[in-house]
Amino acid sequence: MGSAHSSSASYFAGGRPKDQGQYSTVEKLTYTSETMALLPSGSNLSSNREWLAGTSSPSAGYFGGGKGDGSPSITNVMDKMTFSTDSTSYIPGGNLSSNREGVAATGNTTHGYFGGGNPGPFSTVDKLTYSNDTTAVSPSAALSVARYRLSAIGNDTHGYFGNGNPGPTGQVSDKLTYATDTSAVITNLAGPGERAQYATAGNLSQGYFIGGTYPVQSTVFKLNYATDVSLSAPSAYLPVVKRDLTGSSARMDGVGSPNIV
Repeated sequence: MGSAHSSSASYFAGGRPKDQGQYSTVEKLTYTSETMALLPSGSNLSSNREWLAGTSSPSAGYFGGGKGDGSPSITNVMDKMTFSTDSTSYIPGGNLSSNREGVAATGNTTHGYFGGGNPGPFSTVDKLTYSNDTTAVSPSAALSVARYRLSAIGNDTHGYFGNGNPGPTGQVSDKLTYATDTSAVITNLAGPGERAQYATAGNLSQGYFIGGTYPVQSTVFKLNYATDVSLSAPSAYLPVVKRDLTGSSARMDGVGSPNIV
């Protein structure tokens, strides 16, 4: 699934049950009650898809790319969910620069960044400007290695694109500086070795890399943004091994809110 968040709730969109078709539905997790609810059809994505990515401004969530049931099945579509009304609409000007699935997204309060993806794979990073809902390639922000089914996390000044497929190239991680739209390689973020298809969540000072493969695992690594150091966090490990999951939290993407992770 793709995920986005406001300061009071997270939204989980799309996805696919095993051996079934893709979904367009959106579910809302309310933080105060820790309850999940399926939203009405007006919240649905504009098309069924999986392997999409999401990021958020303070007022809206954005869901881009993915693999659907249309022709072509891999898409560049961008949908915008307005948090005040829980309504979703397709924004053509926000489309990614190419059809991609397995893309990762992060951002701050003014821009979102969608990086990597497949087929290709891609090293491309697209920059979404929230004020006018338009997307354009940011060449200086490109990932150091083309890859897909990676994950991303960030605070108000930097985004981190960690690992991904394929193979050994997935051990590379990049740090994106928003002020200059430039990326630089940093030490592997999500633990030793190859890691893909995992989830991220975080707040303004640290990010967490959760589960994933290969092999399927329950491990959680905690990244300190101040030092760019990622360490295992055994007390946070999942109770079972998981891959192909997604994460969200109230203070990702530089959005200020109560300290809920």
